[in-house]
Amino acid sequence: MGKIFGRACLDQFHFLVKNSTMRDKRQETRDKRQETRDIIYGLRVFVKRVAPLIIPLTLILFGSLLLLIYPVQSLLIAAGENFIVHRQLNAPVWHERFIRWSFTGIALNCIFYISLLLINIDKKFSGYYGRFFLLSFLICITSCLSPFGLKAMDPDTTVYLTIAQGITEGRVPFKDFYDNKGPLLYLISAPGFALGRFTGVWITELLFMFVSMIFAFKTALFFGKRKEAFAGVTLSFIIFQTFFYEVAGTEEYVLPFMTISLYIFTKYYFCAKKIVFSELVVLGFCFASAVFLRINFFSLWLGFCVCIFIETIINRDFKNLVKYTAGFLTGITLITAPVLIYLIGNNAFFDYIQQNFITGSSRGLSGFNIAEFIKSFFMITGKNFCFIPMLAAFVWIVKNKDDKKKGYYYAYLLAFILTVSFHAAIRSNFDHYNMVLTPFLVPAFTCFVQHIKAYFSNYKHRILYLTIFFLILLSPQLVKYYAAFINSVGNKSRMNHIIAGKIIDENTSKNDKIISLGFQCCIYLFTERRSASRYIYQISGVDYEPKAHEEFLNDLYHNKPAVIIIRLNYENLYDYLPAWYTPVYDLIERDYELLSDKYDFALFKKRRK
Repeated sequence: MGKIFGRACLDQFHFLVKNSTMRDKRQETRDKRQETRDIIYGLRVFVKRVAPLIIPLTLILFGSLLLLIYPVQSLLIAAGENFIVHRQLNAPVWHERFIRWSFTGIALNCIFYISLLLINIDKKFSGYYGRFFLLSFLICITSCLSPFGLKAMDPDTTVYLTIAQGITEGRVPFKDFYDNKGPLLYLISAPGFALGRFTGVWITELLFMFVSMIFAFKTALFFGKRKEAFAGVTLSFIIFQTFFYEVAGTEEYVLPFMTISLYIFTKYYFCAKKIVFSELVVLGFCFASAVFLRINFFSLWLGFCVCIFIETIINRDFKNLVKYTAGFLTGITLITAPVLIYLIGNNAFFDYIQQNFITGSSRGLSGFNIAEFIKSFFMITGKNFCFIPMLAAFVWIVKNKDDKKKGYYYAYLLAFILTVSFHAAIRSNFDHYNMVLTPFLVPAFTCFVQHIKAYFSNYKHRILYLTIFFLILLSPQLVKYYAAFINSVGNKSRMNHIIAGKIIDENTSKNDKIISLGFQCCIYLFTERRSASRYIYQISGVDYEPKAHEEFLNDLYHNKPAVIIIRLNYENLYDYLPAWYTPVYDLIERDYELLSDKYDFALFKKRRK
C-alpha cells in the first residue's frame, strides 16, 4: 500500500515538473513571438516614418558629392535656370540633368515633410494633405518657372523676377527699379531666387499653393464633411488653374494670406464667436502682408471687419472690440515695422509712396465711369463660375434669416463684392485677377458638392454618376489644364532668350550696361549686365509718372548703354510707340549698329569710336 502511494506521489511530482517545463517552453515561445511582433512593429514604424526620407537623403548625399566636384554657384544656375545652351559647367549633359532633377527632388521632399511639421495637422485628416500636395504640384507644373520645361515667361513675371534678382545683388526696389506693386512681392521671391533662381521661386510657388489648399480645406470643413470639403477645394483650384498664367505675382502670393484669414473669420462665426488673441494677430499680419503685395488687396478683411464692428457696436461688446483692435494692430505692426525699416534704411520709402500710392492710384482711377465699371464687374464674375460665391451668399442669407451665423453670410457677400469691385474699378479684365476669388469659391463649391451628392445618394451607381457630372461640368477647365500642361513641358521658347543673353554677355564687358525697350524686360534675367535705367520697362503705368520720360532719356544719355534691345514684334522696329522712343531711335541710328536680329530680339551694339 505504501509502495503504491509512493509511486503515485512520484508520478505526480514528475507530472508537475513536466507541466512546469512545458509552461516554461510555452512562455518562451510566447516571448519569442512577442519579440518578433516588436521587430515587425519597429520595421513598420521605420517604413512609415523613416523610409520616406531615404529618397531626399540619398539625393542630398549625391548633391553633396557633386558640390565637392563643381562650384556651388554653377550648380544652382544649372538647376535653377535649366541652362542647356548657356551651360556654365564643363560637364556632360547627363550631369546637368542629374543636378536639375536632384535639386528639384530634394526641394519637393523637404517642402512636403517640413510643411507637415509646421502645420497643425489632425491625424484623421493627414491623408488629405498628401493629396493636396499632389494637387499643388500638378497646378505648379504648368507654371512657366517649372524646372520641367523652358517656356517663356509672362511679361509681368519677368518684371517681378528682375527686381527680385536685383535684391539678391544688393539693389533696392523703387529706388533702383520702378514698379507699382508692393515691396513684399519682390522680397518673397528673393530668397528662392538667391538659392535656385527660377526653380527656387517655383519652389516658393509650390509652398504657397500647398499652404493655401490646407487652409482652404480647413474652411471647407465648416460647410461639409471631409470628402465634400476635399471635392470643394479641388474644384475651386481647378478653376484657379485656368487663370494661372502670370506666376510669382501678387494674385498668387496673396492666396495663403487670404485663405488663412478666411478660415479664422469662418471659425469665429461658426464656433460661437470665440477667437483667441493670437488669431487676431495673424489676421492683422495677413492683412498687412496683402497690402504690401498690392494696395487694393484689403477687401476680404474690410468686408468681414466692417460686419464684426457693426455687430460688436450693436451688442455693446466694447471690451471685445478693444481686444479685436489691439490684436489686429499688433499683427499689422509685426510686418509693417520691418518692411518700413527696410525701405527707410535704403532711402526708398518716398519712392515707394510715389510709385504705389500716387502714381498707382492715378493710373487705376483715371477716367473712371460707372458704365465701364459695371461692365468690368460682370465680366470678372462671368468667368469660369466666379459668380457662384455671390449666388451662394444670396441663398444662404434668404434661407438662414434667423441663423446665428447670418452675420457671416453678409460679411462673405460684402467681401466678395468689394474684391471684385476694386478690380473692376481699374477697368482691366486680365484673367489672372480672378485668382484672388479662389478662397470665396471654396465654401460655395463645398455646399454645391454636398447638395449634388445628396441628390445622387439614392442611385445604385452614384459614384459613377457624380464623376460623369463633374467631368461634364469642368470639361472646359480640364481641357485648358491639359493644354497648359503640354505647353509648359513641351514649349522651348525660353531658349531664344537664353541665347540672346549669351550673345550680349559675349559682346560686352563686365561693367557695361544695357537697356530693353518696351514692356518686355525678360532679357535682364539671362544676362549678367545691369540695366542703364531704373525703368527696366516703359509704358504700362510708367507713362502716369510725370517725370518718367525725361528721367529715362537722361539715364540713357548719361549711362550710354552698350546694347539696346528691341523685341521683334513689328515689321518696322521703329513703329513701336514712336512718341516715347523717337529720341532713342535717333540715338540708335547715330551711335549703334545691329549686332543680331534673331532669337526674338534686335540687339544694337554701341559703335566703337
